Amino acid sequence: MSLAEYPEPTPSTDEGPLRFPASYAQQRMWFLHQLQRDDPYYNIPLVLRWSGRVDVAALRHALEQIVARHEILRTTFTTENGEPLQVVAPSGVPSLETVELPPEQERPWALDWVDRPFDLARGPLLRAALVTTGPDRHLLILCQHHIVTDGWSLNLLTRELTAFYRERLTGEPAGLPELEIQYADFAEWQRDQLAGAELDQQLSYWREQLSGDLPNLELPVDHPRPAEQAFRGARVDLTLPARLTEELTALGRAHRATLFMTLFAGVSALLHRYTGQDDVLIGSPVAGREQVETEPLLGLFVNTLVLRGDLSGDPSFAEALVRVRRMCADAFAHQDVPLDKLVEDIQPDRDAGRTPLFQTLFALQSAPDTERGLPEAQLKAEALPRASTRFDLEFHLWLSDGQLRGTIVYSTDLFDEATVRGLAGHLHRLLAEAVRTPERPVAELP
Repeated sequence: MSLAEYPEPTPSTDEGPLRFPASYAQQRMWFLHQLQRDDPYYNIPLVLRWSGRVDVAALRHALEQIVARHEILRTTFTTENGEPLQVVAPSGVPSLETVELPPEQERPWALDWVDRPFDLARGPLLRAALVTTGPDRHLLILCQHHIVTDGWSLNLLTRELTAFYRERLTGEPAGLPELEIQYADFAEWQRDQLAGAELDQQLSYWREQLSGDLPNLELPVDHPRPAEQAFRGARVDLTLPARLTEELTALGRAHRATLFMTLFAGVSALLHRYTGQDDVLIGSPVAGREQVETEPLLGLFVNTLVLRGDLSGDPSFAEALVRVRRMCADAFAHQDVPLDKLVEDIQPDRDAGRTPLFQTLFALQSAPDTERGLPEAQLKAEALPRASTRFDLEFHLWLSDGQLRGTIVYSTDLFDEATVRGLAGHLHRLLAEAVRTPERPVAELP
């Protein structure tokens, strides 16, 4: 049954909070939170540089309208028989903290503020701060717990914030589409869909795909692996020039592959070169919004797939790309199985020093909604680098102005910055040679 055919969406009520099952992704977040309640890793900030005049009353109005529009921002969590439940309040008032600081204190204050823990039982799970460091210079920070948001939602949040702010100041209608469902409706639908035969059918694919030995990725490290993960991290930024980006896109097209598949083949080849391993397991997030009704919703829909790169038999880059294309096509067709369900079913060997199934993450993300105009002001997204990761390596790339930009997040318990900068340079050289001589064996690429 599609979401369009599902029973009527959750009715609004003023009689009190409503309870619903958590989605599978929320359930995972809830259990992780119980293990480390003060860990800020899953605090997700949206940081917007606000240049120009700010009307605080209009900003509060915009936040209030967003909270009224999306039940997920009025949601907290309780338990029943040890399982988390969503509790949706009939109304909510968003928190907006305003503070004035000297410019040199802005970033330290913002990092400390973002890292403040959330209470999933009490909420709210969205908070906002407006930091003013000078005339017409502000930083707006919207921070949410990951249990109510994902990367797609951050772009939606930016769009709705500017629409409601402009509406308040100019009278121009926000023009946002009516929401056909709420997040709780999706969670109920997901639970029904992934019950019985449908779940068994999807799991059977993953059992076959992840059969046999599941190797850990044994990258050469600068420091011994700790017995337990401490999640300390840092990042190195990288840019692939426009011409190389065009060539990578063309190479993929020539092999009926997407840019994602071409870049995944490149990262797999890079990891193969560093480890000598032919069998490479990499995690990759997918939006999880296959149903059109979910596209305008804020909430946690993202799922992570375990993609298995096959570099056995000394393939050329072109052959490796064909293998990736076939593997990805099958994996995307079976993307509905939540990662935790997969781990529960596969039961991989556990090691407190590693994440199960994969230790490297790869993502080709949508370009962030970086700039938006407002009456007498301009908004521009800014990064707020934070020192944490749950993996050995994370490769994040996105298209921006015809170029591929990105960052490699790395565990500082394992790697030095110089090593990861070298890794970024090696990836650039490997991809450049792959588009020049795609029939060259991966083992011979620079």
